[in-house]
Amino acid sequence: FARINPQARSSETAQWMGSIHFHQGRGAQAEALLREAVAGGSGESREFALIWLFLAAESQGGRGKAAVAEHLESVDPKKLTGAILRHFVGDNDQAALLRVASEKPDMERLNLAETHFFLGQRLLLQNQRAEALRAFQRVVDTGATPYREVTFAQLELRRAGR
Repeated sequence: FARINPQARSSETAQWMGSIHFHQGRGAQAEALLREAVAGGSGESREFALIWLFLAAESQGGRGKAAVAEHLESVDPKKLTGAILRHFVGDNDQAALLRVASEKPDMERLNLAETHFFLGQRLLLQNQRAEALRAFQRVVDTGATPYREVTFAQLELRRAGR
């Protein structure tokens, strides 16, 4: 990462780097990179960066909601990314989130992989390890291998010895 020039990196690169720092337990570095990704990003990529920013800030003393508060109006709660973020800040329940994930039959498997992955990450932050591991297993069970969330879920399961 040290070789990637901060002035030359894209918001997508900053998001990837932030998510990796998050998985390595480096919340402060993750948060800084994800703030960069949000500031320079647009569209769905920016919305995923907001979800990761919430998680990174939440991992550092429960500051997730405050970290994304100024951006909430810009996300559409009818889209999956918006529904996940709104769920995290308490604006919708899990049933509503899963309804959004399941709305489009052709995308349901992929959407559920993403949804359960981020739910699992949030559950880990809430010290609900058993529930988190069940969520990660649901991600793997979708078989949505094109999505990095499946790989990350497999890593979480391996960390737990499964």
